[in-house]
Amino acid sequence: MLILRDVYKKINRITWQEHFLWPLEIDSGRNETIMKDKPDDSISLEISFHAPLADVWKAWTDSASILKWIGSDPKGVGLKAHMDVHPGGVFEITFSGSDRVEHTCFGIYTEVKELRKLIFSWEWKNEPGVESLVIIELVPDGNDTKMQFEHTGVGNRSMHNYLEGWTKTFEKLKQLLDQKRI
Repeated sequence: MLILRDVYKKINRITWQEHFLWPLEIDSGRNETIMKDKPDDSISLEISFHAPLADVWKAWTDSASILKWIGSDPKGVGLKAHMDVHPGGVFEITFSGSDRVEHTCFGIYTEVKELRKLIFSWEWKNEPGVESLVIIELVPDGNDTKMQFEHTGVGNRSMHNYLEGWTKTFEKLKQLLDQKRI
């Protein structure tokens, strides 16, 4: 758990808003984070799931559930997850691809609006200091759920192809939700 303490120390040393390269504003009256200017190095996806909002929320916030779908390799497996889902809480998720190479991502939740919105930092253990931000908004659509997903600040310092990775990852999630396995 050393890595989680390091992340916590980092967030206390410098605020997450100062760490990113674009202006953000905190609306303390509404307790929300508002992005004033969208960076060019972001990925936006809108996905509809044939699943209730509560199931999609659980997929993102429950350790056992996220291990079923995280990672872009269709034959990959989730290995371990720690998720403390509240503002200031930390997560760390380890998974491997079919090549058995382990990948660990971690971050800090900066905004949590139950069943509606998650904002958290994103960093890879093998790429220290390359931090980005993930914003997830969920909207019920009848019996389905629409997810607006944005990964900002991906830049060119990471070796990951985030668009391809998230697209394949969400295909796995969609399949699990369709099969009601979350």
